[in-house]
Amino acid sequence: MPAHPLYINGEWITTHNVAPVINPFDLSVVGEYCLADAPMIDRAYESAVRARPMCRKLPLHQIRRILNNAHRF
Repeated sequence: MPAHPLYINGEWITTHNVAPVINPFDLSVVGEYCLADAPMIDRAYESAVRARPMCRKLPLHQIRRILNNAHRF
């Protein structure tokens, strides 16, 4: 099963460094996700800082819709 990629600055990024997703009920591995390194974290942070002025102007109902749909990525 392929590892779930990272979504940074509008693009999906895969890495070779992955971690398992563990089912807490039976401790089985149900998936994997990619781990970010320091430069990727910096890039994600910088992207969020650049997006902040635009996001602050969004009405609350749009913010709620975005957050409710975030799990679909």
